[in-house]
Amino acid sequence: MYNDLMNSEFEKFLTEEGYTNVRVIDGVICATLRFIYTVGVCYGLDSTGYCGRFCFGTQMEAELFLKEWDGKTPPVIGEDGCMAIK
Repeated sequence: MYNDLMNSEFEKFLTEEGYTNVRVIDGVICATLRFIYTVGVCYGLDSTGYCGRFCFGTQMEAELFLKEWDGKTPPVIGEDGCMAIK
């Protein structure tokens, strides 16, 4: 579905908007995006934005999650409300 959007022009647009580590996982465009206090793994990217995101404390945590993510299983959320990677 989203895979039809993925081309060099759209990837350039995402980069200009601040997205990094752009990937297509299970037909869905995903990328990392820096926020004020967190780094998000945004998924369902299209020309209007994203469908959802998981936030992490560091760029490294977000990149690791995105690299290993199957596109379905959400990250583990600890008792403190923070996401953790097993």
